[in-house]
Amino acid sequence: MCACGDYALFNWNGHGSVVNNQTPGTWADLLDQNRNPIHGFAYHREAPYVDFDPYWYAQPC
Repeated sequence: MCACGDYALFNWNGHGSVVNNQTPGTWADLLDQNRNPIHGFAYHREAPYVDFDPYWYAQPC
């Protein structure tokens, strides 16, 4: 279980998929190098094709 906070995405390069599988009602953001949200995901939502290059951090809450 993750607590709210910024988690660095080390070596997340190229393309892949993302699923927010946290507790119902939660939100997860992918952040840029300045910790600005770029893309957010509601609970149990997925993005099947994501370019991870612009994302530096994940913030589950």
